[in-house]
Amino acid sequence: MKKYIPVSCALYDEFENAAVKKQECEIVYLEEDQEKSVKTRISNFKSFERQEFMILEDGTNVRLDRVVSFNGNPTKRINCY
Repeated sequence: MKKYIPVSCALYDEFENAAVKKQECEIVYLEEDQEKSVKTRISNFKSFERQEFMILEDGTNVRLDRVVSFNGNPTKRINCY
C-alpha cells in the first residue's frame, strides 16, 4: 500500500463532527486503487503504525488519506494545511 499522508486538521474535524453527531455519511474511498462508495456512519477512529483510520459502523476500516469524497465534497478541497 502507498505511504500514508496525514490529513489536515480541517478534514479530520469534518470526519470527527460527523462521528460525534452520528450522522449518516456518504464516503467515497480508494480500496486497492478502485473507488468504493458507501452510505454509513463513522463509529470510531484508530491509529495503527502511524496511520489513521475511521471505523465504519459495519466494522470496515478506512485509511483517512484514502477518502476521495466526503458527503459529496472532494476531500482535496477540505484537506488544506
